[in-house]
Amino acid sequence: MTDRVLELLRARPDLAELAAFPFDFDVSRAYHVETVHLASGASLEPIRLERHKGDLAAAGWALERARAAVGADGATPEGAVHRWHRRGLGRLITEQHLELTLAAVEAGDAELARVTMAHGRLLLDTIGKKSAKALNRLSTRAKWAVAGLRPPGA
Repeated sequence: MTDRVLELLRARPDLAELAAFPFDFDVSRAYHVETVHLASGASLEPIRLERHKGDLAAAGWALERARAAVGADGATPEGAVHRWHRRGLGRLITEQHLELTLAAVEAGDAELARVTMAHGRLLLDTIGKKSAKALNRLSTRAKWAVAGLRPPGA
């Protein structure tokens, strides 16, 4: 959905009401995707909330748990989402890594930014090409932001 359409829906509550039913569309949310739950039953929503609260370390831990739950770090747990990397879940997890990278750079947490971007790169290579292409602008911003950080120990 384009920014122009979102602006129009936010400005016109009557149109937003029409979009809300039967499409279950909520203009107050930043992202309009289906609710995603990991195999453990945990939602990915806390990652966004922790990042927006400024608790970047907690967001990083939440992403670590998300990677472990889907088997992105190598070991596939019991009950993992089959072919998660070819579904919207792969894109969502990757997007959260890239956004956390940018937030960490902005907050001056170079170590978190580098670690999160390293995982983001691996995820970009793992998810479907269409999803990776959709995240191209965000991944480019995150890569350049990390590249602009001072080298460790400098």
